[in-house]
Amino acid sequence: MEQTIANTPSHFRCYSDKSSLPSFSRECQEYFTTAVAENQVIVFVCIGSDRATGDSLGPFTGSLLAGKHKKEQNRRFALHHNTTSSFLFNKKKMHQASFYHKSYVYGTLHDPVHAVNLPHVIREIYSRWDTPYLIAIDAALGDKKNIGSINMAPGSLMPGIGVKKDLPHIGNMYITGTVNQIATQDPNYTLQTTHLSTIVDLATFIASGIFDALSLCHVTYPCALPVPDKA
Repeated sequence: MEQTIANTPSHFRCYSDKSSLPSFSRECQEYFTTAVAENQVIVFVCIGSDRATGDSLGPFTGSLLAGKHKKEQNRRFALHHNTTSSFLFNKKKMHQASFYHKSYVYGTLHDPVHAVNLPHVIREIYSRWDTPYLIAIDAALGDKKNIGSINMAPGSLMPGIGVKKDLPHIGNMYITGTVNQIATQDPNYTLQTTHLSTIVDLATFIASGIFDALSLCHVTYPCALPVPDKA
């Protein structure tokens, strides 16, 4: 769970109208274009845990992002081995793809980024790249009327603030999905009672918008990298 820093976010209602997803994708494209222009590697950090439904938005989204990369790799492998002509065609495509900007993702359902390993993940990222462009994705609590909505803005997240954990800030930009309402009761209970359908809808929306934006910016679909357990 998160708290954001300083910037007023853009607000999108998940599947509320036909223009919502295209608008979200166009705004993602603006951020990604900035990263590409600066020759920065785009890195998605999908924060959360699969142990509580309400906290699983990040890793669920990460799995969707990484899954698209695997499907594309499998498709190219199949084309590569079908015929000689398709091999030559695919060789040309792979040559072209080598000039594309790459993107990566940390945090999936099978390999989540959470309170324990987030500091190690941040160190790992900056040991790989000097100036990565980080997109932090996390769940949020909010007003009941905003459940199922998405916020996006430049700036960092303070993950864990909603469940009273002190974690490092992260992100050149952030995307959050409101999964449940803020309640006076234990926030961990609120996360445990979040509808899975809300998580699925939000994660699908976010991933779909990101895929469209990456394609338009000629950036590869995100490849999942292993999450370090310790420094």
